[in-house]
Amino acid sequence: TMGCQSVIEATNSSYLTSRLVLKIDGYAGVNDMATGQEVFIRPNPVKDVFNIHNTSGKKINRIMIFDISGNVVLDLKGKDLSNQEIKLNQSAGTYLLKVYMQNKVLNTKMIVQ
Repeated sequence: TMGCQSVIEATNSSYLTSRLVLKIDGYAGVNDMATGQEVFIRPNPVKDVFNIHNTSGKKINRIMIFDISGNVVLDLKGKDLSNQEIKLNQSAGTYLLKVYMQNKVLNTKMIVQ
């Protein structure tokens, strides 16, 4: 659902061992994904390579991908990462993609096959 948030907490005895907050601001489609109609991720689901297509006119200066445990599996930084082909060598599953633009962060999920 657009704009949903889930909190997953793991406890051991009487203390919190880990906490993961997932906020989904977009949809993951079968063939491609649009995050706010400004940035398109294709294809989704991803096999090993995906493309980022930016139509916003704003520069993308960071792309981060997190696994379901909250670990960073990809962290790209640059002056403008718009319209890039990115190789992703990860196990099958659901990942959180964060795209950092000028004054904006887009969050969405990515499915890896």
